[in-house]
Amino acid sequence: VRLWDMASGQLKTILESHPAGVGSVAFSPDGSTLARADGDGAVHLWDVASGQLKATLEGHTGGVRVSFSPDGSTLASVSGDGTVLLWDVDSGTLKATLEGHSGGVESVSFSPDGSTLASGWRDFGDSGDADGAALVWDVESGTLKATLEGHSYGVSVSFSPDGSTLASGSYDETVRLWDVESGTLKTTLEAEQQGFEANSVSFSPDGTTLASVSGDGTTVLLWDVESGTLKTTLHTGEEWGGFNVNSVSFSPDGTTLVGGWGFSAMVGAWGQVGLWDVESGTLKTTLEDWLESEVLSVSFSPDGTTLASGGYDKTVRLWDVESGTRKATLQGHTAGVNSVAFSPDGTTLASGSGDGTVLLWDMAPYITPSMPTGIHTSATKPTQTALLANYPNPFNSETSIPFQLHAPAEVRLSIYDVRGALIQHLDLGYRAAGQYLTSAGAAHWDGRDHRGQRVASGVYLYQLQAGPVAHVRKMVLVK
Repeated sequence: VRLWDMASGQLKTILESHPAGVGSVAFSPDGSTLARADGDGAVHLWDVASGQLKATLEGHTGGVRVSFSPDGSTLASVSGDGTVLLWDVDSGTLKATLEGHSGGVESVSFSPDGSTLASGWRDFGDSGDADGAALVWDVESGTLKATLEGHSYGVSVSFSPDGSTLASGSYDETVRLWDVESGTLKTTLEAEQQGFEANSVSFSPDGTTLASVSGDGTTVLLWDVESGTLKTTLHTGEEWGGFNVNSVSFSPDGTTLVGGWGFSAMVGAWGQVGLWDVESGTLKTTLEDWLESEVLSVSFSPDGTTLASGGYDKTVRLWDVESGTRKATLQGHTAGVNSVAFSPDGTTLASGSGDGTVLLWDMAPYITPSMPTGIHTSATKPTQTALLANYPNPFNSETSIPFQLHAPAEVRLSIYDVRGALIQHLDLGYRAAGQYLTSAGAAHWDGRDHRGQRVASGVYLYQLQAGPVAHVRKMVLVK
């Protein structure tokens, strides 16, 4: 790889060669890092200013899906090669390899406190029959805690927000809810319609609703977690053969569900990103007209302002949620992008691809600078008052607590332990209607009680009181 000075045309530096050949090169959005994909499937990250190699992410031999740990320090990548790799995000080094799957790994999910990892796999036996299961791992030791069996095909996994329940979806037309502590099956969700292949599952932020994408190609099912009943069926509006909904993701406030879908064939590929209103079940909008690529993966940023979508065309697209316009197209993979995931603070995006690599993208150039008031401005005010997920979560020193107000109100935030004892309360004063998502506008808790003493590790409840409206969520303090 050669770096040239564009003004003078002079060669600046040569980055060492590779015997497998250089497949592609791509600059990071800020120009500080160059990613080089070699013919053997590895990706090398170079510091442009110094010409020094920063990191090489390699180890997989198949398509990759990714998930960040809650504190953002670890990245889990899974592949059709049957392994789960845990990476240190800062250094790019491999921390652990989790083996024990009997087939390709299709999905991975961290528990909210980061201590447990779930992975779902599938295998085609010699007879052509398929098999699948979910495995539960202890992250610190890398040991297998439990094997959750019962599915007869590929398995996707997702933890509930409180970490007590694991959802596993399968092409065998079932979704199963498991008790994480005991490893026992709590309930099985089954739909009457044909083609209910749950190849992806996702919990709403409050844990009351589960979304599963359906293999009939046109629908997403919303389930009531407590009762196990089907609440709503969401339709894409497309009814032609070969069509696939590949991925779904809830917005941080739980009011919107994004889906990615499309069609790939010898004659071409098409795809769309669509937004549903969760309460009414209606498709609100699709982003742009048909894309010339099937959309394989979608994810909201933690503040809900940006969408990332990965496509069969090897690119990652970034979208502005409010306007529906495309902000950027990121290129660097040499195969379709199967998975996209934001870090908990929204500053990094990870993309996993069928080329066997994971790329880490700096989101700084695409994050709108915070307003002095900390309000995310919008042409319309929020439709409801909501308390959003704190970040980071778990945390070990302090955490930010975003919220939004439908109407102006006096705002107070109270922190309780699990027994209901008041730990701390924060008077935020009179706030105008708007979204208080950034560090300048969100509430902050430093992990101290009303006496100024640091509290112990554990689960805490935080309650937002805005006029007559009150909302409660959970957070985890880990020292």
